[in-house]
Parts: sequence; C-alpha cells; structure tokens
Amino acid sequence: MQVQIKFVSAQADEQTPRLALYALDIRGQIVKVATSGGQKLSLETDDARLGSLIALGPDVADPSALDFKSLITYKTFPQLLIWNANPVQEIPPQFWRPWLPIHVAPAATVDSPMERGFAL
Repeated sequence: MQVQIKFVSAQADEQTPRLALYALDIRGQIVKVATSGGQKLSLETDDARLGSLIALGPDVADPSALDFKSLITYKTFPQLLIWNANPVQEIPPQFWRPWLPIHVAPAATVDSPMERGFAL
C-alpha cells in the first residue's frame, strides 16, 4: 500500500521531514516498519510487526529515542481500512514542524581592537 503524505501549510520551497511508520507493542517498544520516499509512504499491510497500534513520526535511526507524545498514533486495522479507501494522510504543522532536524552552526567570538587595548 502507498499512502500520499501531505504536510498541511507547507510552502512549495519549505523543507519537510522524512517520515517513518512505527509499530508500538504492548510493552511500549517502538519498531520502525516503513519509511517515506519523498511524499509517499510504502508499507506492507500484511507485515506481522504492525500489531494493534501504529504511529507516524520523524524518521530517526534509534526509535527508542522518540518521545511517544510527539507521534501521531492510530489503531492499526481501522487506519489501514481508511488508507485503503483514501490513501492520503494530512499531517498538521504542529506535528511535522517539530520533526524537522535541527541544524546547529558553531558559534564564534571576535575580539574587538578596543578589548585588546588598541585604540582606533
């Protein structure tokens, strides 16, 4: 199954996050079962790992580092039926914008000539 992902309020030139579909088990373990390619999420609906609860979230290397509250969760079977009938998932900006990676630039300080005792 392929699900079209629409990032609500995203501008044409705005960066959007890479997504993953996660399965959540009864012990609270999070397992990545699919990742997005562009604006499409491809998943196998017969995947035994899906379990009873799935979630959309940012594609991260270590799913155990995810904050459960930041994920969009669904009951698996009803959501698969919805995606089968209408394979489009809209994601509101309050979810997807925090999923963007944060890029930190190194900071530098510059001494002014006055701080070194030099007169201009």
